[in-house]
Amino acid sequence: MMMRRQSLFVIILIILLGACKEKEVGHLSPAQMQGLLLDIHLAESYSMSLRPDSNHRSPEKNMDSLAVFYQSIFHKHHISDTEYRASLHWYREHPELLDSVYTNMIPTLTQMGAKYE
Repeated sequence: MMMRRQSLFVIILIILLGACKEKEVGHLSPAQMQGLLLDIHLAESYSMSLRPDSNHRSPEKNMDSLAVFYQSIFHKHHISDTEYRASLHWYREHPELLDSVYTNMIPTLTQMGAKYE
């Protein structure tokens, strides 16, 4: 009887320790990553035009506005900063897929550019 309790205790302990592991964050699908990166790149480009002297484009970004943009983008795409960073890391480890994400953005950017010309 005592051996049975010890075995049960060990099994429960193993299950509880396994449940306490930090959940591994996956990565976004290529379509999700494409939409997210498109919004991020547009926000970063726009943030450079928000410098005090916007007549002279500067390579510096308006970091205050950019932080607000990022939070808005994450909210729009229903992800967290952690999920974004994990996905970005995953895609950096799989450059052929990241390349295809950017390649698939070209038609969208072309349409946007034509709309505002």
